[in-house]
Amino acid sequence: MESDKTLLGACTRPSWALAFILFTLLIFLSFHLPARPVWLLAGPLPGPGPDPPSCSDFFRAVPPRKVVMSIEDFGGVGDGITSNTESFRRAIRYMHRFRNLGGAQLNVPNGTWLTGSFNLTSNFTLFLHRGAVILASQDPKEWPIIEPLPSYGRGRERFGGRHISLIHGNGISNVVITGENGTVDGQGKMWWELWWNRTLEHTRGHLLEIMNSDNVLISNLTFQNSPFWTIHPVYCRNVVVKGMTILAPLNAPNTDGIDPDSSSNVCIEDNYIESGDDLVAIKSGWDQYGITVAHPSTNIIVRRISGTTPTCSGVGIGSEMSGGISNITIENLHVWDSAAGVRIKSDKGRGGYIANVSISDIRMERVKIPIRFSRGSNDHPDDGWDPKAVPRFKNIIISNVVSVNSTKAPVLEGVEGSSFEGLCFKNITLHGVALSAKWRCEFVSGFATRVFPVPCLELRNNSYSSCFPLLVIQLVLVDPLNRIMFLSSNAITLANPAVNSKNVMTCVSCNPHQTYCQRLLHHDVTRVHILYNVKPNQNILSNQNQFKMKTKSHFPFLLMLLIPFTIQHICSAECDNLKDYCPTTPPQKNAIFINGLPCDNPSNTSAHDFKSMELSKPGSRDNFGSLVKIVTASKFPGLNTLGLSIGRSDIEVDGLVNLHNHPRATEMVFVSEGVLVAAFLNTQNKLFQKTLKAGDVFVIPKGLFHFFLNRGAQVATVFSVFNSQNPGLGSLSSIPSDTLESVEKIKRKIVSLSDSQLRGVDDLTEAVLDIIYS
Repeated sequence: MESDKTLLGACTRPSWALAFILFTLLIFLSFHLPARPVWLLAGPLPGPGPDPPSCSDFFRAVPPRKVVMSIEDFGGVGDGITSNTESFRRAIRYMHRFRNLGGAQLNVPNGTWLTGSFNLTSNFTLFLHRGAVILASQDPKEWPIIEPLPSYGRGRERFGGRHISLIHGNGISNVVITGENGTVDGQGKMWWELWWNRTLEHTRGHLLEIMNSDNVLISNLTFQNSPFWTIHPVYCRNVVVKGMTILAPLNAPNTDGIDPDSSSNVCIEDNYIESGDDLVAIKSGWDQYGITVAHPSTNIIVRRISGTTPTCSGVGIGSEMSGGISNITIENLHVWDSAAGVRIKSDKGRGGYIANVSISDIRMERVKIPIRFSRGSNDHPDDGWDPKAVPRFKNIIISNVVSVNSTKAPVLEGVEGSSFEGLCFKNITLHGVALSAKWRCEFVSGFATRVFPVPCLELRNNSYSSCFPLLVIQLVLVDPLNRIMFLSSNAITLANPAVNSKNVMTCVSCNPHQTYCQRLLHHDVTRVHILYNVKPNQNILSNQNQFKMKTKSHFPFLLMLLIPFTIQHICSAECDNLKDYCPTTPPQKNAIFINGLPCDNPSNTSAHDFKSMELSKPGSRDNFGSLVKIVTASKFPGLNTLGLSIGRSDIEVDGLVNLHNHPRATEMVFVSEGVLVAAFLNTQNKLFQKTLKAGDVFVIPKGLFHFFLNRGAQVATVFSVFNSQNPGLGSLSSIPSDTLESVEKIKRKIVSLSDSQLRGVDDLTEAVLDIIYS
């Protein structure tokens, strides 16, 4: 108790002097402490904030793939030396069959997988495990030449076609390219040297190009050393590129990081890029070709991008922008040691527009020119460009920019004859700029003399989407020559004249620039109307469907080639025909029966009876990936009594004509196109097998079971001749041919065998039937 009293006695009332000192201290601290509760300073650190904003929901999630296989299942070898081109192509073609059956995933395990270009398919995932490297072939022949883009009219660097990308997709949907930071290496040095030496024959290929596609995710990988632009989505919608590392030597020419081109709903975020060109470049076609195609880039978000490019810009818009660019958001960009931070560029002849662009929260270090509006390189695809086609610029807001150690002031350089409206620069901080931060503005003829025609606040209060709708209705115009043209949203008035054009592109809330919007609307509809009248029989279709270019296949009529094989005849009594011919008669005119089919009156016979077009196109498809058609005398009158039937088989890559026999005929096959494994089993189950290529002939004795397997890189076309006008068709009743799972097991088993393994197999019956019966 005594100690307690002592302690209590020490707690005396403070003096007025001490109270004054404490009051003064509190007043002092109130001017210097941050504007937050004092208890936060002494308490624990706050937890992580909310997730940063993301546009990744542009990609619609897909369910797990039903079929998952490894590139090793298709003969792939990851030693960095063995070519895996055919393995990748075979794998994709195999998985193409599952595009409507739950999709497929191809895994690339740890290793270095050398390959030429290959195409993707829909409802497909390409997954690179940690340590996996897809290494691009340095043989130009493994980068085939494809048609130029319609909105460019030619290769971007050279006339004519262009090399296909290493990984390519056209007309696909619901595709994921991802992994555990695996790598795709384009080995671009060979291509860069061709460019430097001016010996390049065709435009270089991209590392990844996706065309005419929807719902694509590219994430969590490293792409490096691309021959040309690295990632190029063109004529696409709903594309997300997220969490990528893109690397190229800083002197590598034209190795742009990500170039969305004539695409909509594109999300590019959380990527690191080192490049010899723009980190991100937004495009929409080149001069008169881009104007004609009129497929704009719209609704594109670029955020949280960091990187460096010593010759170009962090984000560039243009200069190929002839189809129009609108509704662009660029934010949280970090660029260093670069030629420019943000650049908007165009030229005479481009036409088009750049409108409704918001650029904010940009940090730059040692960037030569932080903000640059300028002309491009003044290049044109050919002499057909229109000098009167000038670009238009409207509603571009740049705010919250910090540039440290820049060497030049921002540049605003116009294009003669073009219009600039509604440019707003707000909260721009420049340090270490030459010219004492005095901006250099070159107002050439046509550049609006009012750079800031209205206060920035008024610009921000206007709705961007009022002039350029967030939902752009794209149409596809297909002409009789199978060329595809993409039209602007204004063309909806052609498909449905009852639709008021202002419902598509309204300008009610565009004040004070409503006149501009009306002029743009009138110009575009007039141009589209002219295109439509040129070819009035064209079809207008929504691009929400998938389209495939129509191609015509010409198959030679092989009657002369088949004649040497017709050495055996079937007859009832005589071994020679008693007449020159005996075409079948129509059923209502039955006269006399010979060899099972009636003969027509010889006076009615004509040359038409001896010609058939039944084999000019494939037959019906089965579950094994083959299309088989056999033509007998019942469909080809001239064959009657000649002891012949003919057939055609079109077999998809890795497709199988299942085990079957012809009890009444020997079959002789002639390979017209492709590579084919043909085999038959004798009555002791011994396998007789050969790999056939175009021009080869193989004979299958009467009644023996046989099968065909396409092991080539293209559809195989086989013509057959049978020494019976009714060869018959038999199959092993125990084979569940209607069960897709068993079918796929058979194909997978045979596909997984290498050529050397196949050559070493004397009896494939057990290997195949074990799978069938499992």
